[in-house]
Formats: sequence, structure tokens, C-alpha cells
Amino acid sequence: MRPRRAALLLVLIGVLALPAPCYFGWAAQAASPPPKSPQVYAATPVDPADADDRQQIVYTYGHEVALSLHQVSAAYSAGKYRAPDRTRAVLETAMETGTGNATDPDVEADLRAIHDDYRYVHGTEERRGEYYRIGLGPAADRVTLEPVSLVRVANVTLEAVTVRYASLTDDERRTVDRILDRSSGDSMGYRPRADEPFEDQLPAVVVRNGTLYSIDVAGHVDDFGPGFGAALLGLVVTGVGVLLILVGLGIFGYTWVRHDRKEPE
Repeated sequence: MRPRRAALLLVLIGVLALPAPCYFGWAAQAASPPPKSPQVYAATPVDPADADDRQQIVYTYGHEVALSLHQVSAAYSAGKYRAPDRTRAVLETAMETGTGNATDPDVEADLRAIHDDYRYVHGTEERRGEYYRIGLGPAADRVTLEPVSLVRVANVTLEAVTVRYASLTDDERRTVDRILDRSSGDSMGYRPRADEPFEDQLPAVVVRNGTLYSIDVAGHVDDFGPGFGAALLGLVVTGVGVLLILVGLGIFGYTWVRHDRKEPE
């Protein structure tokens, strides 16, 4: 093969090698199994009669039935409520006196939405840990907050979030079994695949054989995925491609100059 053709071939191969990180990344993603969840889950038996377990149940799952006051403000609600700051002020008054009155339709609409979505609200800062049952007048212009015990909140939370093992599909049971089996001894929990059955319902409370298990996050794994390592290998190939381009251009330039020198004057 003539030197110039060989040089052009090296340049062509080098150009094709430049996007290698994309090639390798796509190939790795296509050939790899489904990615795993970044969360590692572990199961812990819980007893609603135990005070510490009750607190843990409410802390982990209470957001399903109770709204924190800090969520009712413009800084946190992200447009969910029409007049979040004024609505929060009404709720704070109700915490102090037992009742709060709405003064405009926007606040009434917010109170109605909160009442429909939650059974309880709880305070922040000095009222942290205090829970109140929401009551609403017929016109939503008057809200009442009645203090309730943590026992009651924990029981209602369990009613809302508990999943019975017997009601799960076989595939979902296998996921739960893996988590329970790897939550004792030296095991630190189980990291399910992102598409594994029941993964999208975690964290969760599951009752199996009469025992309540709180399945919660036990750790987090930063995983760049199979495409990351392939992309690094692709960078090496890209470097080789750049080298081939330089060598090819060098050979082409050298043969060009040499050819010009050999031409008769």
C-alpha cells in the first residue's frame, strides 16, 4: 500500500475512534442487566406497643397521614397551595387556641386541600412532636386542631402503610424475602434492581407470619452504571484515535514534501 493511502487510512480509523466513549457506553448499557436501585434496604421488626418503635414508625412513614407545618409555606410548598403563608398562620393560631378562621377563599381552598389529603398536622421547633387532628367547618372557613397522642398517630399510620405479605404477588414476595433474609447476621441489607417487583413501594411496612417489619433505607450506593467504565475505556480508544490521526497526518505531510523535492525543476 502506498504511504499516502496508508496515512489516509490511519486518519480515517482515528476519526472513527474519536466517539468511542459513546459507542462503548451505548453498547454497555444495551448489554448490561437492569440497573440496581441506589438504595440498600433492611428490615427491622417493629412492635406498635413499644414507645421507641412507635416513634420510628411515625418518623419514617408519618408523612403519609400527617403534614408538617414547615411544608405549608411559600418556601416549601412549591405552588401546591394558593396562599401558603397565610394558611400556615391560620394553622399556627389553631395550634395555640384550638381554632383558626380563614379570611379569604384562597386560605379556605388550602385548608380544604390539607383536610382532604391528611388526617393530622404536626408542629415544628418548640411544638415538634405534637400532633393534631384536623377538623374543618362546612364552609372551610374555620379549622379546628385537636391534640392527639403519638399512639393514635402510629396506629393510623400503620393502617395506611402496612402491606400484608399474603396479598403480594410471588415476585413481590421474593423481593421481600431477599430483604428480610439479608437483614440479619453479617448482612447489611439488600439492594434490589430498579425494576424489581415491590421496589417502587419501598420503604414499606410488611406483616409476615404475624410480625411487622419496617423495611427502610439502610445505606446508599453511588453507582455510575456499566456505561461509566465503558466510557473510560472509550476514552483510551479515543486517545489512540488521536494518535493515529497525528501519525497519519505526519506520514501524509512527509510523503507530500518528499514528493515535491523529487520533482524536477
